[in-house]
Parts: sequence; C-alpha cells; structure tokens
Amino acid sequence: MKKIFHIILCCGLVAFMSSCNSDLLDIEQRGVLSESSYFQTDDEAVSSVATLYSLWKAEAFDGARNLGVLSPDIYNGGGIRNDNVAGEQLNEFRYTTEHTQLSSYFKRLYTMIYNANMILERYSDDSDEKLRVKAEAKFFRAFANFMLVTLWGTPYYVDHVLAPSEYQLPNAESPDIFWTAIEKDLNDAINSGQLPSKKDIDDPTTGLRITKECALAYLGKAYLWEKKYTEAAKVLQQVIDSQKYGLVDDLSLLFHSAGDHCREYLAESESLNDANNFNRQGNFSGYYWGWKTSNSIVLTKNKENWPYAIGGYGFINPTLSFVNLVKSVEGENGKRFKNYFVTWDYMVEEYGATATRNHFYNEGWFETKLLLKKEDNFSYLSASGWMYGHQNFPHMRYAEVLLMAAEAYLQGGDSGKAVKYFNEIRTRAAAPTVSTVTLDDILVERRIELWGESPVIFQDIQRYRLGETLCGNQFVKYPVYTLIGDYASHPEIIWYDNGFEEFGFKEKHYLFPYSSAEMRSNPNLKQNPGW
Repeated sequence: MKKIFHIILCCGLVAFMSSCNSDLLDIEQRGVLSESSYFQTDDEAVSSVATLYSLWKAEAFDGARNLGVLSPDIYNGGGIRNDNVAGEQLNEFRYTTEHTQLSSYFKRLYTMIYNANMILERYSDDSDEKLRVKAEAKFFRAFANFMLVTLWGTPYYVDHVLAPSEYQLPNAESPDIFWTAIEKDLNDAINSGQLPSKKDIDDPTTGLRITKECALAYLGKAYLWEKKYTEAAKVLQQVIDSQKYGLVDDLSLLFHSAGDHCREYLAESESLNDANNFNRQGNFSGYYWGWKTSNSIVLTKNKENWPYAIGGYGFINPTLSFVNLVKSVEGENGKRFKNYFVTWDYMVEEYGATATRNHFYNEGWFETKLLLKKEDNFSYLSASGWMYGHQNFPHMRYAEVLLMAAEAYLQGGDSGKAVKYFNEIRTRAAAPTVSTVTLDDILVERRIELWGESPVIFQDIQRYRLGETLCGNQFVKYPVYTLIGDYASHPEIIWYDNGFEEFGFKEKHYLFPYSSAEMRSNPNLKQNPGW
C-alpha cells in the first residue's frame, strides 16, 4: 500500500511541476541592467556618456602624472630612490614591455573606444540629447585614437563593438587609418550641430561638456601631427575668432579651484568638493604633486601665510636646467618663473623652513605650479584627506591653442600671425616679445608654458624627433638635495649613479611597446621596432 502511495505521490509531483507557469522560471537578475532593455532613454544616454567623461578624467591625471615625466625638464621625484619604480623607469627611459602604467593606459584608451562604440551603435537618433551624446562619443573616440596612433603607431583599429571572433585583431596597416578616422569623427561631431558653444568668454557651465570649439582645437592638433598646416591654422583660427576663450592674467589661478571654469580652459575634468565622497569625487593630486612636507619640511614661522596644502610624496620636481631655461626666456620677474617654483633659500627666509630628511631628485627648487593650495585640499577631513584635491584639471588650455596656431601659421608660411599669437603668450607671462619667431622658439615656449601638464611635451619630442638630443643621456645620475646634519646651514646637491646600464632615449622610444600580456593574448599583434 505504501508503495502504491509513493508512486501516486511522485506522479502527482511530476504533474504539478510540469504544470507550473514557465514565465516564473524567467526571472531577471536583480541589480543588473539588461542590454536589451537599456540604451533607450535620454537619461540612460547621459549616464552612458558620463562613463566616457570619467575615463577622460582618469586619462587627464595619468597623462600629466605618469606620462608627463617623459620629459627632460622633470624629475620623477619621491621620498627616496625606488619610491616610485614605475615612474623612475619612465623618467629615465628604462621601461619595458612589463610596464604596468603603460599597459593600463593602453587598456583605458580601448575601454573609451568600446564605450563610445556602444553609444553610437545602441542609441537611436530620436532626441536632441541622444544626438548630443553621440557627437560627444565621436569626440572621445577620436581622442582615444589620437593617443593610440601618436603613442603606439599602428595598434589594432576598432570602429565598432567587436564580436568574440574579432578579439585578436592585427595591427592597422598604416597610421593613416587612424588619422582618417580621427578627422572624420571630429568633423562629424563639429558639423552635427549638437555640440554647443559657450555663451560668452566667462560662461562657467557650458564648457563642462565638450563644446564645438574644443572639438575644433583637437582637430587642429591632429592636423599639426599630419603636417596639414593650412587646415590646422584654419580650424584653430575658428577657436580664436569665436572669442569664447582667453588667457587669464593671474597665473596662480590655473590648476587650482579658484580657476575652475575659467576662460582659459577649453576642456576640464570636474572634481567636486564633496566631503562625503572626497576619494571618489575628488582627485589624487595631493598624493602625487604634494611636497614631502608632512614629514620632511617643517615651517617654523608665518605658517598661516603659507598658501599651500601640507602633505605629499614629493613627486614631480623641476630640473635646474629647466629653471635656467625659464629664467633665460623671461628673467626672474617673469610670471611663470614666479608661479612655477620656489627655492629652499626662499622657504628658509620666509617661513623658517627646516628639514628632517634630504630631498631626492631635487636640485633645490620646488614646484608650485601644480602644488595644491589649502582651498583645493581635503586635508581637514581625515588622516588620508591630504591625498585628494577638488580642483578641476584642464585637458587643454587656450594657451596651447595659441601656440598651436603660431606653429601652424609659421609652418604654413604666415610668419606675421605666428609672431602675433606667440607674443600673446609672452605678453601674459611678462616675458620679452619678439619680432620674428622660429620653430625652435615655439617648441621651447611650449616646454615652458605646458610644463608638467600632460604628455604633450613627449609628443613634441616624438613628432620632431628630438629624443636623442633632449633625452639621450636622461638622468645617468640623480641628485639628492642634502639638507640635514652637517649640511643644514649650507645645503649641497650630491649626485648618485642611477645604477642601470640601460637608460636614456633610444630610437625605439619614439613609440611605446605593446605589453607582454597584450602580445600573449593576441598572437596577431606585431611588436613595435626595438622592443
């Protein structure tokens, strides 16, 4: 009897289970957005493009912080030798295919392209907001491709969301594939009618997103690389003639929160003064650009008048040769000379500075161009707040537009306009103006004006093949500014061998290598020469 009951019970359960509503088995996973139902609304479009702005913000700080040390004018810095091995490798041109920062930068650029492609393929054209977002996506895709072609040469070219069968693409056949795509994307964005222009020169809000003039400036930058000087001058002149941008007179505003949304910024990444989310909404600039003041410099007088934040790891110091270069151009009364750095002697005289340790990668000059001011910093919040700033960081300033225009006009044969725009930079800096200008003059001016801001100095070295001349013996020795013990009253610079046989710029450094991980995962990718 029990056996019969069990058989009946089992049959009943089978019948019950087979009669269940199949829809109940198809339950969407909670907390996950379905691709099939996303990419529909204007709000979703804005959220999608916000991802691109976030990636661009990371690129801005990495470009200045990491790639900025690929320069003859900057010591990577730090508290001691090997404090930042990856930075030292870049600074001394000792990096290899295992370099993590280069690998991360490469991946971020392709992540930017992927997100841009998703926007362009998934959203319809049924609203102005979606059309604007798609124009912005084309700008960001062009920007990522610009960095890829200038820094890596011919990586794989991606213009759509890849299928799994396409994950191992070969190198592009020629850089021209990238340049054609960059021009098309930027022209499409410019001509879309969806990128706004600022209302006036001091409009603080419109420029928080990509403007038409920003896209024009980057198009001009691309044309310069391609040696299309007439085209470059034409589009850069449009930016100038718009009268939506200008030079600020007070250089101390730049790179500080007091300069956020100023007339000089063509594009800037927003950092918010959000006390509850300072490690997410802020930026990591205190960590990187702050002096070693937390444990190595003590101010014994006039502390309240010291305008800068306390704390940092002592990265990014000017070389003495760069200090002398600035001095030779504009003298000690020049605005850049006064705003870019101070000496240890000045710190002792004005603030009674004393040292508790020596300063590595330092020749007695300390940078103040990028150093956080007290009002930029979160040090009042927590023990780690000093690492973070809430100042915006510009991707491009109007000063760069003027210098690009000067170069384009000079190379295109219009020396008069080249002198005009070159002298606007000199006049703002309280430096002597010129009646004639050469390409070398412009490149030196770019080194001075754009010091520490981005990879642009390295990219100038690339496109004019200046590597061996400027960086051939890059930092065969490194300086230690010795301030303690017997040297307290008379500091000295002591030089040490860098300890490596391979250093300095070589032919292979005109292009970055593909990482060893990238080469292993993609057998169709060919490594750049020399790596």
